[in-house]
Amino acid sequence: MTMTIKLARVDNRLLHGQVATVWTKTVKPNRILVVSDAVAQDQLRKVLITQAAPAEAKANVISVAKMTQIYQDSRFDGFQPIILTESLAEMAQLAAAGIDLTATGVNVGNLPYTAGKTMLTNSVSADAADVA
Repeated sequence: MTMTIKLARVDNRLLHGQVATVWTKTVKPNRILVVSDAVAQDQLRKVLITQAAPAEAKANVISVAKMTQIYQDSRFDGFQPIILTESLAEMAQLAAAGIDLTATGVNVGNLPYTAGKTMLTNSVSADAADVA
């Protein structure tokens, strides 16, 4: 048995209202895993994210390396998480590390415009590195 990923989402806002209310009711996770090396080192953001979690799905903030580790650990087989990353690069790191995202695909939320990026939709912009 392995961890059953309910949703893999890239969104620079991470855990926000739409995820906490709509997505958790839709996919019914028992855990929300925010996977970000930067956020895992930021105590304030970690606290804010864990406090924003809905009652039915506890939130944890972990690094990419930690996500890879727990995905391969049978003690976490009962996890049915939503996985949230801030960037396409972080999600690609998870896939490259062997985390199977094929069952759900990757949902792309908000990726804001910055210099050098191309607007793909009203809420998603990307550059060559994002699509490589």
